[in-house]
Formats: sequence, structure tokens, C-alpha cells
Amino acid sequence: MHIAPQHTLYQVADDHVVIRQGQTPGATTQVVALNAVSVYLWQTLQGSDFTVESAAEKLTERYDVSPTQATQDVQRWVDQLTSLGIIEP
Repeated sequence: MHIAPQHTLYQVADDHVVIRQGQTPGATTQVVALNAVSVYLWQTLQGSDFTVESAAEKLTERYDVSPTQATQDVQRWVDQLTSLGIIEP
């Protein structure tokens, strides 16, 4: 899977957001706020293919988190961003 290339991470003041443009005329534009861990994953994984396991490994290298917890957290992150079309299979 990968982060869809048409999406960009923006820093607005102290926050980080992804702006998801509506795909059809009249469709709603969404602003998705990312927390610090999500920003780390985005910046680490953007532009490359990854798996839940490889992303979880990145988390365990950076944060004091067990592999099991990292995998669960990444799976939740992937599910949420996939449902928005930000991560593509």
C-alpha cells in the first residue's frame, strides 16, 4: 500500500493536516488533522510502498511501544486513512 500521491501534508500553525479535495463537482472538501505519531508515519512512509508490519517496525524504532501495540495502532491508522482514500492498496 502507499499514501496516495495527490495528498499533501500541510503544517498550519502547530497542527498538521491533509486536505482531501472532493472528487466530483459539489463534493465536500475534507481536512484531516494528524497527531504527532501520524505525522511521523506520513513523513517516513510517503513516496514508498509499505505494509502494516513495516510501518509498525518504524514505530517501534522511534517510540517505546511493543510490536503488538504498534501493529494494532498502524492497522487502525491505515484503516482510517484508507476509508478516506488517502492510503491506497
